Amino acid sequence: MLCGGCLRQQPSGHRIFEWIESRTVGRLPGYKAIKEVVEYFGKNDRNPFAKPVAVKFTDTVSFTGFLADERGDSATVFVPTGPNPTTGLIVHVPLAHVTRLGTPGAEVLKTIIACGAGAQAVMATRRAA
Repeated sequence: MLCGGCLRQQPSGHRIFEWIESRTVGRLPGYKAIKEVVEYFGKNDRNPFAKPVAVKFTDTVSFTGFLADERGDSATVFVPTGPNPTTGLIVHVPLAHVTRLGTPGAEVLKTIIACGAGAQAVMATRRAA
């Protein structure tokens, strides 16, 4: 796997991997859209959606989302729906209801696409906003 990753970083390896991808998983319906969303959310650190959070809904329920904006003591959070993270809810909540997650955005997106599988490990990384 390490060799594959190193090869992927080289220009010629990148082209080979793109060719393989286009002829295998790239043919699956929705693959390209989900891949673009994961790349957008996961790689751009200045992107406000690169800030994964947990939003408290009730004392026992919370949502996984991305901090879109904050001002004063309020926050706007995008809560994507699984398995298609391109749709979701925009919620406006007190900042006190938002807890930052210590997990990269791409990892959080994987749990959303997987309809919650692996989310307990992500939620274990909560820290104060």
